Formats: sequence, C-alpha cells, structure tokens
Amino acid sequence: MALIAGSKFCLLVYRALLWTVVGAGFWGCASTDSSEIQGTITYRERIMLPAGSKVVVQLISTARDADSATDSASPIAEIDFRTEGEQVPLPFTVKYDPESIGDEAALAIRARIETFGTVLFETPSPQFLRGLSGVGQEPSVPVEIMLSQRSQGTPAEESATEGDDSGAGVWEDARLRGVDFRGLGQEPGWTLEIDEEKSILFVGDYGAVRREVPAVEPTVEGTVTTYDVTTESGRLTVVIEDAPCRDVMSGEPFDATVAVVLDGRLLMGCGRPLD
Repeated sequence: MALIAGSKFCLLVYRALLWTVVGAGFWGCASTDSSEIQGTITYRERIMLPAGSKVVVQLISTARDADSATDSASPIAEIDFRTEGEQVPLPFTVKYDPESIGDEAALAIRARIETFGTVLFETPSPQFLRGLSGVGQEPSVPVEIMLSQRSQGTPAEESATEGDDSGAGVWEDARLRGVDFRGLGQEPGWTLEIDEEKSILFVGDYGAVRREVPAVEPTVEGTVTTYDVTTESGRLTVVIEDAPCRDVMSGEPFDATVAVVLDGRLLMGCGRPLD
C-alpha cells in the first residue's frame, strides 16, 4: 500500500521505541522545524473503502485545561482528499499557523471518511495532541488517528463542525430532489431512493455498487408495496412493508421495513416516505 515514506518511517520508529500512546490511537513525536501535523488515518473494521471516498482532517484550538475538546469548535486548519482506491492506513499532512493556537490553548484533531455524502468512519470526538503548546514550538507530529464506524445514512454535512440545523441532510436533500421514498441498510451499507416519476436508485456496498432503473408501477397488496424491474443490467426487486423498523446500528426508528433483492442477493433494512 502506498504511503508517504517519511510519515510511515517516523511512525514505525516511534512505535519501536515504545513512546507513550496518547488518547485513542495517537502516537506522537515532535520536532520544531515546521508547522504541520503528519500522520495516518485508520480504523479497526475489515471493510474496504469504495473508490472515491473522501478523507477530511481538521485541527482545532481549544482550552489547555479543558476535559475534552468541543466538537463545535471551528477548525484552524483543514484538508480533504480523495482516497483514489487506496485503503487504510491513509497518510495525511495538515499545515497550520502556530500563531492561531495561542499560549493558553492546545491542539486537538478530528477526522472522518465519507462517500456519496455519507459518513462511514469518524473520530467520536475531537482528540487532543498532547505536549504541544502553541506559539514558538511549531511542532510536526506524526499521529495515528483511529476512527470509529458510523451508522450508514449519517449525512456528511450534519457531521461537520458547523452543526447544520437547517435540515439540509441527505434525507431532506432527497425530498427536495423529488424522491418519494428512501431506505437504508447495514453490513454492507446500502441506500435506496425511489422517485415514482423517474427512477429507482440503489447504491450498495458503501457505494461500490450502483444500479439505477426506470420507475415502474408498483404492486400493492395490503400494507406491502413491491417494485420489480428487469433491465439489461439485471433484476431489482424492492419490497416495502408498512411495519415499524429500527436501524441495527444507530437504533433510529423508521416507518417501514424494506427488502431489496438485487440479482438474487437479499438485503434487509428500513425506510420512510418523504412526501
């Protein structure tokens, strides 16, 4: 796997020397020759990232004596990049102005991996980079950021620092685009959007599989609605039942239970109408 040699080398050296682990998965080594943070992004789950996933890394300045860094703090530096098919660990470098930290502040870092506007992995909360004081030190710290898996269907913009309260998440965005019904499932993550006047869009395996077919007239039998479409690409069947459902990862309740059969492969999940 391709890595930035300098960053990987430093990380391995300091692991070998048994430097102290700080926070959830942080390894630190400091120098005074640049104003940047170097390191890698990783997670424990054995899940491949779909091509085109995006990594976002942010540095925030917070009070040195705080028990934890606040998630609402605005970043003093930020980078994002596409994975281009690479898998974890993913190297990164964030440059920043040490003057923006202040003598009585400390650095914290947060990161996430998203795809198709949905967060897959993220730091549960911003985590301190210990031992950095601010003005004058200009540290360069190779770190390893350990992310946690996030429930599929969490919109990236709702996980960002601004804390978007406008409802402009993926569900509201789908409604504004005219989608009549939206569903999702887990392990592997998938989403479904039904626009009754246009098409049915299925995105599976965290974005690696995409199938869009023309909308068809559904068959309704009591509380069960079935869409069955066969094209040159294969067969897609969607069965929606008006029965309460709870997402297995987030615990969020939904109005409907959804079954998707794609070319003979059965996937179960939840959903709700958007009209």
